[in-house]
Amino acid sequence: MADRSSVDFMPAQASDNVAAVRVTEPSTVVIFGATGDLTARKLIPAFVRLAAQGLLPGVFSIVGVARRTLTDLVFRESLKQTVDKHLSRAAAGRNADVWDALAPGVHYCPLRFDQPADYRRLTEFLERIETERGAPGQRLFYLATAPEFFQPIVENLSAAGLIRGPGDRCPSRVIIEKPFGHDLESALALNRGTGRVLDEDQIYRIDHY
Repeated sequence: MADRSSVDFMPAQASDNVAAVRVTEPSTVVIFGATGDLTARKLIPAFVRLAAQGLLPGVFSIVGVARRTLTDLVFRESLKQTVDKHLSRAAAGRNADVWDALAPGVHYCPLRFDQPADYRRLTEFLERIETERGAPGQRLFYLATAPEFFQPIVENLSAAGLIRGPGDRCPSRVIIEKPFGHDLESALALNRGTGRVLDEDQIYRIDHY
């Protein structure tokens, strides 16, 4: 049974303009660079919209990761302000209700991107959340950091045993956001590095629009 470490939230119906979809099993999204602008303006509002439409798992957690030292409560409050600022005022009441349902599953883990010991602590942190909610689930690592940290993060995740391979019941996936290299050579080098750790179908690349 899920507890306060995860979210047990599922609206009775998705909104009328959303086709019926398969809602996935328990999931944890780990956002690297969670105190940055991308998380505030894009990611958290998007998760609130998905939750409002019934498109998130019934057990869903968000773990923010960044170098700053914050508590869960401080992190949640900063994200609540984000929701209030970046989502439609016309749906303010509904947004607040959805956020109240999501918030207990939002956590924060301080981590230095280039320090392997911090990833071991993250491993324990995620295992505790998964144990408390009653089941291991999908892990999605969202890299919303400066590009120079992409490769060290992926390598440290792998070294800490945080990457579940494609043969696992719940394989991990990695989203790399922001410039995927600054030229062809650097992009190819990053491809080779991530390819040593992840299968191609575990990697999703997003470049700036």
